[in-house]
Amino acid sequence: MGSIWAVARHTFAQCLRMKIAVAFIILLAVVLGTMPFVMKGDGTLAGQIRTFLSYGTSITSVLLTLVTIFVACGVVSFDVRDKQVFTVATKPIARWQYILGRWAGLVMLDALLLAVAGSAIYGFAQYLRRGPETSAIDRRAVESEVFAARNQVRPDEPDIQDELQRRIARFVDQNRYQDAVESYKVKTGGDEEAARKLLEEEIQKEILQARQSAAPVDPNDPYRNVNDPRGQIVWRFSGVRLEAGEVTGAGRIAELFPGVLQARVEADPHLISNLILRGPVQVNGLSAAVVRMEMDYFDVQFFAQDLRRQELTGLTEGQEVRIVIEPTIQITYKPSAGSDVTDGMLRSRWIVEDANSQLLYKEDRTDPVRIASTITVPARAVARDGRMVLRYVNFSPASVTILNRDISVLYRVGGFEMNFVRGLMLILLQLAFIAGVGVLAGSFLSFPVACMVCFSILPFSVARAFLAEAVRPPVDPARDTDAFVIMGRYIFYGMKVIMPDLERTSPADQLVGGRHISWLFLGETAFWTVCVSTAAVLGLACLIFHRRELARVQV
Repeated sequence: MGSIWAVARHTFAQCLRMKIAVAFIILLAVVLGTMPFVMKGDGTLAGQIRTFLSYGTSITSVLLTLVTIFVACGVVSFDVRDKQVFTVATKPIARWQYILGRWAGLVMLDALLLAVAGSAIYGFAQYLRRGPETSAIDRRAVESEVFAARNQVRPDEPDIQDELQRRIARFVDQNRYQDAVESYKVKTGGDEEAARKLLEEEIQKEILQARQSAAPVDPNDPYRNVNDPRGQIVWRFSGVRLEAGEVTGAGRIAELFPGVLQARVEADPHLISNLILRGPVQVNGLSAAVVRMEMDYFDVQFFAQDLRRQELTGLTEGQEVRIVIEPTIQITYKPSAGSDVTDGMLRSRWIVEDANSQLLYKEDRTDPVRIASTITVPARAVARDGRMVLRYVNFSPASVTILNRDISVLYRVGGFEMNFVRGLMLILLQLAFIAGVGVLAGSFLSFPVACMVCFSILPFSVARAFLAEAVRPPVDPARDTDAFVIMGRYIFYGMKVIMPDLERTSPADQLVGGRHISWLFLGETAFWTVCVSTAAVLGLACLIFHRRELARVQV
């Protein structure tokens, strides 16, 4: 272990002196230093911070990947080329210790550079966080959607087996079932069982498509809105585990409107960011509903049954009050229209129910087509067992589709800081694997060829999901006799075992969306990336370097 540590320290110091590493470090500092001042996003404060976090983490990952590849390929290949490895060979250091020490030194360099870059990104994000917001809703998005760590829950898969059997029975009654099976036999090479499965899959797709679409309904006909299933989409969620509690703070009564039981309350923008328009709030113990939200104040509507309560009659302008806001959850979705909409906006009503179909919250919305939107609802919509029901009513002139993969419930489980640290650790795990590949390539190839090999392998890990879909086996593997296709498929599966999925473990999307990166996911990624993939790569590097002839004996 002492020999590995000695090589690692020497590698770390050597890398810091390399001109190519210094050039990339300066480039990274310039890019991160200018990004916060030139990126505006969608014009909102939340959009600006999201854009900075997305590009900041992505550019950091890319630049450190380039540094790692060039330096990793160089530290070993340059030692062999310049005969520096002879000084190591004469010392009591095994060749495998030399390889592991080189890799450990590279990981130390990556950890240092990533810590500096991560500190810069975090510092600039906090600087932007203190900037002016466009509205109270913008501030709420900053605090509850960006600087947060939220778990994501997808809707439960609907049970469509009964509907599937009814449709198949209808096909049989109409004498169309066997004809449909015969048509699918062409795709399955005459296999009737496979043809029946394909037919069932197509019927299931039709059922799911129908359940994820809502026909237009008349907003002036409330009976139809509530009872006509054709104009609605219904989702059921389970496993929503809330941990966040009430948010409390202080405010000041700026103005009273006694005739309409309303009051204007001035409060800190960060506190207002937790409110929901038309959502519940308590002012000095009085229940009220939020009827207006601005950056530094909000208006509340008190209830008639509290008219004679001393807490209400005793309110005066300028009085300091205690504000209690119940926790919230977010619902994110991306709707699409079945036909063109004149203004590109979709009108709808969202209804939140508990598991017993009791109305808890509703909100009328106007959202852009094919753009992700977010609605914030009270956390009391979630039952104690983690279940909730969400209903969408379409008021647009065109049919609307929201796929199950395009809607989810997000609830807060932690803060941004530790989530950001875990995101940086994911990047470090990727860099550790890339360093191993670079050391492997440099152990038997010259520097230019080693870099070319690394740059050829890297896209495979990034696009692994796409390649997996492209080379998946056909319905009838017996019909696939192309030797090159078969060989390519087995080569891909072999590489898939060794290569980690860098796209799936990239933290940029999670950090931008405020989604929680769990310790479990980090540990799983560390096991497969370092303990499996990187260990396999370094083991191969040790084997190759051990058998490599470093010099010819002259006689």
